[in-house]
Amino acid sequence: MGQWIRRTAIALGLIAAVVIAVFLTDRFETLVDRLMARLGAVRTLALLGVVTLALGAMWLRNGGARVGRGWGIVVKPAQPAAETANREPTPLVGPRK
Repeated sequence: MGQWIRRTAIALGLIAAVVIAVFLTDRFETLVDRLMARLGAVRTLALLGVVTLALGAMWLRNGGARVGRGWGIVVKPAQPAAETANREPTPLVGPRK
């Protein structure tokens, strides 16, 4: 019974993610089309580039990969070969120990 509920929840989550992605894509396309009509193609592209760089700078300034920990994303750094010569290497992905 638990396996069925889990598979159903995964399927519903996947369907919801696709619906949200389609909805947001349509809204984003509408926004870009309106900007292009108002500002022109070159200025719209420049504006989107500036916004992308600003969001990237904010991401790095406010913690970068550490922010992902709130969603369960853990980035482990690779270990130099000298440290792993006498022991098993730590996997780069997976749950924390």
